[in-house]
Amino acid sequence: HSPVDSGGACALFLPGADRCHSRVGSRPCWPAVRSLAPFRPRARAAGILVMHPHSFHHLAPLISAIEREAAAWFGGPVDAVTPEHHVERSASDHLLLRVHTRGRTAGVSVRVWRVTDARVHDRDHVEERVRREFQVTMDCWQAFNGASAVGCVRPLGYFPEHLAIATEEAPGRPLSELLERVLLPFASKADRLLLDRACQGLADWLRQFH
Repeated sequence: HSPVDSGGACALFLPGADRCHSRVGSRPCWPAVRSLAPFRPRARAAGILVMHPHSFHHLAPLISAIEREAAAWFGGPVDAVTPEHHVERSASDHLLLRVHTRGRTAGVSVRVWRVTDARVHDRDHVEERVRREFQVTMDCWQAFNGASAVGCVRPLGYFPEHLAIATEEAPGRPLSELLERVLLPFASKADRLLLDRACQGLADWLRQFH
């Protein structure tokens, strides 16, 4: 379950839950927002995803919408959708979900653009940007699909009411993770070689893209 308090406490997504629920009451049921930062690493270690309450209320309906669509994306009934990673940025949220079906577990990467109440007049502009980005991603995926060893992430869904797009998580390790590992003082030779191959693959992708 996902406890939320009306005074601005954090929201929790617990992996393994069938749904994302909220409970609002007059008594706080978790630490105040100002104490979230030191709590997040311990929560992640325990398998709990900690969110700011604004993000929780913003994202919970979208997660439910993705759960309804996921059976068509992955060809089978959905047992559960569990949030695994969440990054809050100044103008958007980035969320990684695990979709569990009877035959497989798939990763879904979600980007949600944010329009504040003070700039609600910008919504039409942002909605058009989201629509255009989804269409460009679809065009790239169709152009690359099956053509060669390189490819593009698979676009899954466009949710204009949530200003969000969903793509299937690409297999393998993120390039950012490899870069971080290679920058460590005692980086292994295997990691350096893997980064070299990844950069070569990136060059091949850019060459075919252009």
